[in-house]
Amino acid sequence: MNKSLILILDDILGKLEKTENSKMPKATLKDEIAFLKNEYSNTDISEHHKEIYDSMVKKGKELIRGGSLKDAKKLRYYLNYLHAALYDLRGNLKPLNWLVRGYLLSCALFVALSPQYLGPAVPLILLVPIYMGLKGIKRRSKTGLMYGLSAMPMALLTSVMVLKFEVMDHHRDLGGHILSRAQDIGRSFEFTQNLMIAVILLSIIMLISSIFTITIGTKHRRMFI
Repeated sequence: MNKSLILILDDILGKLEKTENSKMPKATLKDEIAFLKNEYSNTDISEHHKEIYDSMVKKGKELIRGGSLKDAKKLRYYLNYLHAALYDLRGNLKPLNWLVRGYLLSCALFVALSPQYLGPAVPLILLVPIYMGLKGIKRRSKTGLMYGLSAMPMALLTSVMVLKFEVMDHHRDLGGHILSRAQDIGRSFEFTQNLMIAVILLSIIMLISSIFTITIGTKHRRMFI
């Protein structure tokens, strides 16, 4: 079954050689097509995924027939589509699930912890990009992934600020710092101490989840179109 797609990739390679578009990175595209040929040659297509495979073949034929190889954007989109489809054909969608979970956890902790350290306006401003990122990641959109990953540095910054302010800046007189905070919020020493421990632990979790989300998103960026 894979022969149809391999033939299309061979045809694209042949036509790419004849393309006179100087702006098209031919060497990079050739290497990428060779990589895809090798990957699809070693991937079994089950009946369950026949519809996805047929769609790839159809899009490839339309790309060649329509003379779209002169358009680098259309060729790039098709190759991105082939990269992403490998995850479906191999049933390897766990990275997407982990990415969504890491993203949700990081954003939830950011919204909860950032107002005290960055001001209440910051999480409100980022609510729309955060939502668009989540929506885009679930749809496996490259733009959505970019939105999502762009929010992670803010989560990292918040976690570092929490640790710096609550631990590093007051480690020599932590008891005095807790007492001062207790007086500010009008709560007991024990309550404030437990609250600070919870905030510090949550900031550490946010730090780890943000790094995890960036790592997974970057490593599996080919999953997105």
